Amino acid sequence: DFVGREAQTNRVAEIFADEHGHDTVVVSGPVGAGSTAFAVHIANLLAPSFPDGRILLPLNDADGNLKPTAQVLAELLGIIGLGGGGGRASSYALALWRSWVAERRLLLILDGATRESVVSDLLPGSSRNRVIVTSRHRLSGLSSVRRVELPPLAAAQSWELLGRIAGPGRLSADRRSTEQLIACCA
Repeated sequence: DFVGREAQTNRVAEIFADEHGHDTVVVSGPVGAGSTAFAVHIANLLAPSFPDGRILLPLNDADGNLKPTAQVLAELLGIIGLGGGGGRASSYALALWRSWVAERRLLLILDGATRESVVSDLLPGSSRNRVIVTSRHRLSGLSSVRRVELPPLAAAQSWELLGRIAGPGRLSADRRSTEQLIACCA
């Protein structure tokens, strides 16, 4: 159901194509702008560039609360097959993550960041890897990153997206309600 965002897609692809350029992009926008969908779209487009994989790591729990860094690290270690940390100290878990990722070329998506410190802790530190951070905020405290803003979709793109989800016939049957829904959801 992904639509639009060609300019932003091209920008991230250009940033990541430069072997000596920036390895982290912060994608920000208002709630519902589709930053997670955008990051996954980029990950799928660039999959051949990351032979060791792509990891989507939510930084929030199901209720939207920020997970503690130790929990995020444990989940990350579990994802990569190193047992989830097993109560190890955060410094050990972090060292384990960084030594594992240093040998690989992967794309890490840190989804829903609200604090720069959590993001900084999880950055791989290897120029072979790339990171997309999604956030409602610009995370201005992060240095040496590129930022990409996702504005609300244009009206035509909103129609296209909603049509893919609900079916174009349903939209055409009640244009006024469709326009109201699109206006409410930006």
